[in-house]
Amino acid sequence: MSSEATTDPAPSAGTARGRHSRHTLILKFAFLAVVIAGAYSLGYWRNRPSAGDEPPRSAPETPMGLVGFEPDELDLGGQLWGQVIPLDLTFVNSVHAPLVIESIESDCACAIVAEDDYQGQVIEPGESLVVQANLHTETNPGAKIRTLTLVSSSGERYAVHINLEVQGTWWITPDIVDFGEIFLDDESQPEPSVVTFASESDAFMDVELTNTPWLECHVAERGAGEIELLFRVVKEHVPPGVSSASVVVNTDNPVKPAGVVYVRAKGSYRLVARPPEVFLVGSEPKVVRFTDEAGAPVDLVLVEVGNEAVRAERLVEPGQLRVANPGAAQLREPVDIRVTDERGLTRTIYASVF
Repeated sequence: MSSEATTDPAPSAGTARGRHSRHTLILKFAFLAVVIAGAYSLGYWRNRPSAGDEPPRSAPETPMGLVGFEPDELDLGGQLWGQVIPLDLTFVNSVHAPLVIESIESDCACAIVAEDDYQGQVIEPGESLVVQANLHTETNPGAKIRTLTLVSSSGERYAVHINLEVQGTWWITPDIVDFGEIFLDDESQPEPSVVTFASESDAFMDVELTNTPWLECHVAERGAGEIELLFRVVKEHVPPGVSSASVVVNTDNPVKPAGVVYVRAKGSYRLVARPPEVFLVGSEPKVVRFTDEAGAPVDLVLVEVGNEAVRAERLVEPGQLRVANPGAAQLREPVDIRVTDERGLTRTIYASVF
């Protein structure tokens, strides 16, 4: 018995061509899809806005006047000296965010706010807060501008300005007197200085001048509530260096009973001694140098010593004086040495002996 092998029939030429056409078509569509996708992708990345091209995002604008004191300026007009003026200051928050108070600051000690009552307080959107303050007028008369500033927790500052004119019932003009430099070694006398006290309703009482032997004050009434205070320097009592005095002017005003005039003078020498006092130990001498106010040596023409135990003699060098205690005497009180120069100026120095 014979058997035959079974085999698949070979594909025909037409069948092979059909399969090839389908594969080619699929490849074409796939290639076209890739091209389209690439073109789209390329166009997007080329044309999409960059970070620098994006419009900047601005913070929401806060309309003027919607956050702050309303009004932000007050005019109190004329106010008497020595008053305490209560103030109710309204702060408005009309924006969408709450505001937290960090502090309330004043530009002077005369505007007082109980800050502890407001620190950390929140003003919600659409709400307002009344800030209570006290304004003191114990200051010099005249026009004033006081400022209170609310500072938020985020650092914003909102100010309210308060205008007023402090009106006193009496005035002292000027309240500072400076006699400047007074030379103690010549015959000139400083000119006196006049201070005026004027009052509309209060009476002048007296002047207090203590521990100032170098200064005198004379009072003269001029009428119509006006008093003149004549300040005069007593030159022989002016010490070297800067001297100052506070002269108290008393009135019958129970609120503002007194004022102060500040007086200053500087005692100087045209005949300068370096040092102005010498200390003699045993018989060892000391040298004192005399110059003019510019530092140039001067010629000494006369020397007078207040005690024979101490000797003072002029040296060859201009302006030099040798002071000695040749007997090594011991004296309880300083010895005055009076020196006169070629200009006629006289200066007294002192020698302490040990």
